[in-house]
Amino acid sequence: MRYLGIDWGVTHLGLSISDPEEKIVFPLGTITRTTWDKDLNKIKQIIEEKSVEAIVLGDPLRTDFSSASSKSILKVKKKLETIGVKVILFDERYSSIEALKLQKILGNKDKGKIHEIASSIVLKSFLDFLSNTKKNIGER
Repeated sequence: MRYLGIDWGVTHLGLSISDPEEKIVFPLGTITRTTWDKDLNKIKQIIEEKSVEAIVLGDPLRTDFSSASSKSILKVKKKLETIGVKVILFDERYSSIEALKLQKILGNKDKGKIHEIASSIVLKSFLDFLSNTKKNIGER
């Protein structure tokens, strides 16, 4: 199954995609937000071109696991579902911090890459979670 990872920011959307075997994540770039319709059309185009079956949307949970922006992220989820693809919310608590650290290590100073890197981190974390869950179910 191929997943599209999205780090939904106020001004930018970071995008990444998995391979069909759900093992590797590839960064896809960043979209500068404009209007809902334009943003959704760009995402829909990517979904169709890349044969994406589900979206993994970063959910900004607090350390107590309550959603930091539950209303806004649920609104985004509902809008994305109008495209006709399953949307999965997944914890993104430390993805931006990890993205900043990784960017610093790599010596990349392009701040526009933060959302793209964060989406890759969230998607990879989701795929690892999915893989571990499948292994645990198989071991019973």
